[in-house]
Amino acid sequence: MQLNTHPKVSIVIPCYNLEGYIDSCLNSCMVQTYQNIEILVVNDGSTDESKAIIDAYARLDSRIRPIHKANEGVALARRTGILAASGTYLFFLDGDDSIEINAIDHLLKEALATGADMVKGEHSLETDAGYKVQNFERYGSCDRLGFFRQMLKERMFTMCGILYNHDLFNEGLDFQSGIKRGEDAALLAMLMSRVKKVVLLKKVVYFYRSRPGSITRDVSLTHFGDAILSRFKIEEYALEAGLDKKRDFELAEFICFSVVLYLMNAHAAPEIDPNLVKQKIGTYLMDNSPFKEVYEQQSRKNYLRLKYYYTRSMSHTTFEWAYKLKLVR
Repeated sequence: MQLNTHPKVSIVIPCYNLEGYIDSCLNSCMVQTYQNIEILVVNDGSTDESKAIIDAYARLDSRIRPIHKANEGVALARRTGILAASGTYLFFLDGDDSIEINAIDHLLKEALATGADMVKGEHSLETDAGYKVQNFERYGSCDRLGFFRQMLKERMFTMCGILYNHDLFNEGLDFQSGIKRGEDAALLAMLMSRVKKVVLLKKVVYFYRSRPGSITRDVSLTHFGDAILSRFKIEEYALEAGLDKKRDFELAEFICFSVVLYLMNAHAAPEIDPNLVKQKIGTYLMDNSPFKEVYEQQSRKNYLRLKYYYTRSMSHTTFEWAYKLKLVR
């Protein structure tokens, strides 16, 4: 069968109340050097002028397909876009971000040349001093376990900035619609069980904007419990994909740091079972001698925190106050 060298790429853009940003997002899509694209803009019940702006852009470019729906959150907005997509490949873009002019071109060429299920490019993050490129530790092709390990180590948890083979989304995906923070990370982790090859490309393709009010940039404790649940979901999918609790130190370090985050703000996550937290400390640290030795040397402060909580009879909330009073360090 002859390879289609110009397959359609569906760009899926969830949008909620982004009247000051969605225009620059859409402009960056319209000027892409690769032309065979469709731009699915899912207006998730916006109450500002986003709907009017999206409709105006659709009249300018027939590749833009507005989808207006009631507000259900970004997870279901993304799902709506996926179900409507007709492209061979999918690309996710947040409505307050933008992409490099040749982003799709570079990602697609790599996917076609290597047969990769996913191609991830570098992203540039807006800071007070300008944009800063987020480099990967390594580049090139890797299998799903290699990418999963790197994803855990470098905290590469966003769905955005990646070109996906549409077949990965064919059926049976849990879009984590009940999670308000970190749902995309859990979905990405779930996809890994379907992936055979991933390519990490040394090319900036995505520009993250730091916007007040954005959940993904929120450093407050809003939906903090969901953020921890998302991390435990990632652990679940990592194990399903084939990672090992004892041998894969990237997974052990990720869970230990997640538990430290929880213990520092336990009051904001009442839905997390403290017994489960102690169990994870036991499994990944206290009963895992090789990792325990490494973790004690490389993250001594966190190691002592977890050991203190695990070996002493105190509640998670008592530990949190002890930590804040600098009784635990």
